[in-house]
Order: sequence, then C-alpha cells, then structure tokens
Amino acid sequence: MVEHPDTIIVSSTEAYSDCGASLGDTHSRLVATRQVFDLPVLKIEVSEYQVHAKKCPCSKTINKGSFPQGVSAPTQYGKRFDAAIVYLQLSSLQ
Repeated sequence: MVEHPDTIIVSSTEAYSDCGASLGDTHSRLVATRQVFDLPVLKIEVSEYQVHAKKCPCSKTINKGSFPQGVSAPTQYGKRFDAAIVYLQLSSLQ
C-alpha cells in the first residue's frame, strides 16, 4: 500500500442506524482501507499538420510548404500508438 494515494473515496455508513436513529451528527472512524492500482485513462493526442502556400508578388509563382517525412495520409496513427499496439499484441501471446 502507498502512504499517499492519488484519490480517496470514502464509503460512509447508512444515514440511519438499525434502530432508526439518525447518524448524521455521529462521528465516524476509519476501520479499514483497500487500495486499487490501475493505469490512468489514455487519451489520444491529435496533431494536425497544415501546409500553407504563398504567392510571389513578382513572379506570381505559388510556393507551398510540405508535410514532414512520415506524415503521408489524411489521417494516420503515430509512432507511439503503433508501438503500443505491437506491445499489446506481443503481451497477449504470452
């Protein structure tokens, strides 16, 4: 168990005792703990690459930028995503 968990979720007692008396003003005490270790929720990070063009005022030639090497489709998965898929596939074989 860790000393300082990221989240603490308190499970309180019922609002009324078995006899029907209100427990609203009654002090509670910690009697047990359990910890669950899990991975954080993954969020896909999307990067958009934009190519812009400029027209030369003298020659009227259109000059445009280019996409970086490896960015070749309108949408695609990145290197880290691909690596995670390979890792998950390999780990499922064991």
